Amino acid sequence: MSTFFEKIGHGVEVAAKDVAHVTVEVVDYLPHVIKLLDDTIAHEADDDGDLSTSATISGAETDSLSADGADTQTSTYGDLILSSWPAVSLTAAATLAIVASASSYISGNASAGYGTVTVNIGSTSTVVQRWSATTAQATYTANIPANTPLNTITVEVAAYGGTVAATSANKRASSIFAVSLTEVFIQ
Repeated sequence: MSTFFEKIGHGVEVAAKDVAHVTVEVVDYLPHVIKLLDDTIAHEADDDGDLSTSATISGAETDSLSADGADTQTSTYGDLILSSWPAVSLTAAATLAIVASASSYISGNASAGYGTVTVNIGSTSTVVQRWSATTAQATYTANIPANTPLNTITVEVAAYGGTVAATSANKRASSIFAVSLTEVFIQ
């Protein structure tokens, strides 16, 4: 009997023993397709196995009054969807882990924005974390029931600015919220 190891991309390593019967043991699963809905998202760092790198998803609201009284408002939001785990099912329950932190910045007449992590497993959608203030890096988890096809799992990270209103006394208002996504993995 021989054992061989095969890298199939993005940190997924499969060890097959007894090649005649092809028993496959999965060492680690990471998403390998990332769908970007905002061009400003840096996504390479969210599945590299390095806790010192991260992808930033941000949203902002700004409002400013010019000298002539013209009001200019801008609004952006960030949205990152991770999907496309392999089309296999684990025989035992597993845990989806999301390592992330959040940052909030407010100036002028503004309220805090917010960020969310939503996990979809099969037909069940769950918000596993909602931030509205700066928060240190932590690990957030969702349970994956046994026999769940991994390709039915998606993780969505979103960020939105808060409410802003420039005034004659304070000509600019800003609310920026950012989520730093460090890692997403199934264990």
